[in-house]
Amino acid sequence: MQKKFATSRGWDMHRIVVLWSLFFAGMLTTMTPAAAVTAIGYAVPACTGNAATDTATLKSAFARGGLLLLPECEYVVSATLRLPKNAQLLGAGYTKTVLRSVITNGSPLIDSAPNDFASGIRVADIGFKGPYGNGQVGTGDALLLYGATNIAVFERLSIEDFGGNAFTFKRQSKNPGDPTTLLNAEFDTIIIHDVGGYAFDIQDRVHATWNNIEINSPMLGGFRFRKGGTSNSTFILITDLVAQWQDAWSSKNHVVVFDIANYQPITLVNCVLSVSAAATATNLTFMRTNSTNNPNFLGCQATGSPFKYWLADTKNPQRNIPYSSSINYRF
Repeated sequence: MQKKFATSRGWDMHRIVVLWSLFFAGMLTTMTPAAAVTAIGYAVPACTGNAATDTATLKSAFARGGLLLLPECEYVVSATLRLPKNAQLLGAGYTKTVLRSVITNGSPLIDSAPNDFASGIRVADIGFKGPYGNGQVGTGDALLLYGATNIAVFERLSIEDFGGNAFTFKRQSKNPGDPTTLLNAEFDTIIIHDVGGYAFDIQDRVHATWNNIEINSPMLGGFRFRKGGTSNSTFILITDLVAQWQDAWSSKNHVVVFDIANYQPITLVNCVLSVSAAATATNLTFMRTNSTNNPNFLGCQATGSPFKYWLADTKNPQRNIPYSSSINYRF
């Protein structure tokens, strides 16, 4: 027994030496940025500026799934990119890694499979640029995702000049009885400028948080929460929202629109609405709702040209909250 123990101990000590050697080698590798990048994910080839080549490169990368590392580069994209579940798109920064869409047939830049859940996705540090200029109405979303559930993360993104919505979230068809479109979803540090639709257009059940969001003059509005045929229970928290309504085409829309009848607790904390004279905000409201529940406004304020209401309740107009420069209201 003693000899067997001694032999085993010698083998264990050998393994320990080898493992420590591998550990320190790994530490040196991870200290080198280029080596770390190639070790933890797929390094997507750099762009060429040619739409056919760039689109083929990204389609091939998206088909791989997993963690995709995009370099500092502007890709020109001429066809929709299908994002698989559990995929992560990580760029070098939203001013450095740019996906520029030249799609004008109404298709989105990025979508997911409509007959499945887009679970476990992450999109970070990327800029998305559409084919339209300021104030031009077109079609096509930046991102159109179905059933983005079970942890979806969107952070440090810039989206501008798309004809449709910046984000559209719809129900998937794999399980028609599940009305969830966003579950445990997080949006952090996102800039959305001059889109032809809504900044966020979301169908059915939501459990999500938004933090440090800047929205500037979308054609139809900021957030739209809509019902797709099933009553839903939601949780919505929006903090540090800056909504700038600066252009004439944004004069008749709203920052937040609820088309859902019931059960959507929503809290807005430290929101700022800036309205210019060009927006002629006589019909602009911060929130339009037909809900039986009122929102919580905590430390929200408005600057510039006055708009009509903080809250316009189309179901119970007697609960309308008129405009003032600031509001601190808990339902």
